Amino acid sequence: MVLMVGETARAANFSLGGYARDTNRHLAGSGVIYFPNVAACGTDTATSLPCMFSNLGTGAFSVGAARAQENVLDVLMRTGVRVNWLENNSGCKGVCERIPTQTMPVTGVPQLCGGDGCYDEILLPALQRELSETREDRLIVLHLMGSHGPSYFKRYPPPGPFQPTCDTNRIQSCQRMELVNTYDNTIDYTSKVIAEAIRIADRHTQNLDVAMLYMSDHGESLGENNIYLHGIPPLLAPREQKEVPMIGWIAPSAASTFGLTRRCLAAVAGRPFSHDNLFHTLLGFHAVRTNTYRPELDLFAIAREAAVCPKS
Repeated sequence: MVLMVGETARAANFSLGGYARDTNRHLAGSGVIYFPNVAACGTDTATSLPCMFSNLGTGAFSVGAARAQENVLDVLMRTGVRVNWLENNSGCKGVCERIPTQTMPVTGVPQLCGGDGCYDEILLPALQRELSETREDRLIVLHLMGSHGPSYFKRYPPPGPFQPTCDTNRIQSCQRMELVNTYDNTIDYTSKVIAEAIRIADRHTQNLDVAMLYMSDHGESLGENNIYLHGIPPLLAPREQKEVPMIGWIAPSAASTFGLTRRCLAAVAGRPFSHDNLFHTLLGFHAVRTNTYRPELDLFAIAREAAVCPKS
């Protein structure tokens, strides 16, 4: 499993979900399934990221409670799955503290790195290397910089397809269309990184059963009702901060192994999902059986029960 954790990507700006602009052009023909109805656990990374990997669920989650118990990465490691975290953001908020972690460089690759970090493509050679070395059950997590604000213009190689842009972190000083253009450029670039990750994974399908999931940690406000950025308490937060994109891809060999087809996943893609599904989906994918596993929250188990899915 290749798990790509997005940053500050909101579902409202994904053309795969109906957004008028083609922000996901790089994923055309890639065979991905888009899940348009996914809710985030929180509206900031410090809450959402630990919650995604916890079994507490959105209603019962607290950062303190999550730190006092194992998350799904710990469970997988303890049951023999090799887990690695590839970091290109500002840290994993404690999620990966017991997991082998590789932090991407912030300089040294002129075409990908600037003064304050590297574009997310820096993760791709590391993914290629990890997959080439895989000989056992494996989870590889890529933590993207994604659409981290307010300096959206620094998250993609310029110029980006949508112009003019807001090339400052003082986003309230820009025209709203400039701000939206810049943010849409980050989504376009994230789509490119996802597409490249799928191409890398696809090159290993003769030896590996590979699947990929992309899920963002929280959304973002871009000036709607004069609200910017994120972090408003969930009960008060606008939908732009709470509705996040999720994308799935599964290689044909893996689909056969797991009794799935792309049609199975597509049949359930429109159902309501949330960060609460990730813990159980990862356990189910890696065939870990524990009292905390709930098949009714396992995305792949749900898809296998779809009427159009072949039964075996």
